[in-house]
Amino acid sequence: MYRIIILLFLITSLSKAQTIEFTGNVQGDDDLDQIHVVNVTSKTYSITNVSGDFKIEGKLNDTIVFSSILYQKKEIVVTPTDVKNKHISIKMFPFVNQLDEVVIGRILTGDMMSDVKNMGNKKQITFADVGIPGYTGKPLTQSERRLKEASSFKPTVGGGISGGGIGLQLNPLINAITGRTKELKNRVDIENRQNVLTKVKLKFGNTFFEAHPLDKTRQDEFYFFCAEHKSFKELCSGSDLKTLQFLSNQYKIFLERIKAK
Repeated sequence: MYRIIILLFLITSLSKAQTIEFTGNVQGDDDLDQIHVVNVTSKTYSITNVSGDFKIEGKLNDTIVFSSILYQKKEIVVTPTDVKNKHISIKMFPFVNQLDEVVIGRILTGDMMSDVKNMGNKKQITFADVGIPGYTGKPLTQSERRLKEASSFKPTVGGGISGGGIGLQLNPLINAITGRTKELKNRVDIENRQNVLTKVKLKFGNTFFEAHPLDKTRQDEFYFFCAEHKSFKELCSGSDLKTLQFLSNQYKIFLERIKAK
């Protein structure tokens, strides 16, 4: 009898400790793609597809966190039923950002002539409206404009190196010699890295640190450490899963450097 009790105890303990692969599904009223699924107990993670489906490893009593910028964060604990079915299904609710009251339209003054004149919503004139060519792409930042101006090497008529005929603008050449072009390239690179870093911090927020514990005083330092990686922009501008893999690898290196200090 004593042996049977011990055997049952061992079987129960093993079943509790057994890690299995769960299938899962998230339901919601908005986009279900790219919802982060993080097992904060086992430090594993996954991401949903467009249908809200996912797979993740876990075991009984593991804590799993679901997060997205479109939904309220959801936290669950794996139950015996989940283990039996090897499936997790949850419902997520939209994230509502309460905004201050705004006034849509124009405020009437009481002066009829003035109010009638102000009611019109004039269309902004574009290059196409007046029939002339113009740049309609993404607006350049100040640093990008300066870099473009500094590195543009265009032929000019008159006033060249020989004083007549077709000459060449000397500004790009001077900028290259003095290092100004290189400085502007570095500035643009820093701005681009900062933009990617801001998006990463906004998208992952504290979710990453729930699965990868780190003192709050070190979290910003960790993000800047990641941003210094030569391939940071490329690795963190694609899929969320690719970004998470990069952050996880950098997390291990970052911890090793802290311990070495």
